[in-house]
Amino acid sequence: ANSKDAVWCKLNTDSGSGWHFKAEKRADAFALLLTDFISVWKCVRSAADVAADKEKYAPRLRSDDNNIDVVLDLMEKVLSDRKSSHAIDESEGQQEHLVIRSRMQVSHYTFKWEFHCVSLGSSEQQRRFIRDHVILGLLAAIKEQAFMLKTQSSAIPSSSCAELGEQFKAFDEDSGGGGGSGSS
Repeated sequence: ANSKDAVWCKLNTDSGSGWHFKAEKRADAFALLLTDFISVWKCVRSAADVAADKEKYAPRLRSDDNNIDVVLDLMEKVLSDRKSSHAIDESEGQQEHLVIRSRMQVSHYTFKWEFHCVSLGSSEQQRRFIRDHVILGLLAAIKEQAFMLKTQSSAIPSSSCAELGEQFKAFDEDSGGGGGSGSS
């Protein structure tokens, strides 16, 4: 999956704050983008990094040494699963670093993982990224929705619209909004 194809998802954090992420899993790597719509962080891990992280965060997890697919699947699932818990720690080191501590119950096993993220460049680069990859995408979706609504409403004959308008006008009058038969 290409990261342009991946969608932004809400990360349900313990604090309830509005974080969103985009994750991409490949055979040889894992990439994560995280934003609070002010700043952007990234976490990119190669297959060797993921294997080392597995020994550190989930040593009891069984998986073939040459096949880290199970770990990559769990890394992706722990982020998107609504029952997972996530704590975000911005206080480790400088402002350019952020750690997501995630937990997810898998049968009788608690899968724990840490995503160590670094800032995505300068604050200007982050603003451009948010504009280009989040806001412009939202605006395009809104424009497409407006076009679809306009196209659908133009398919309704204008006489039908006029009839609907008359029905709503009658409703307003009945509810006392405009000269209905209310007693004083």
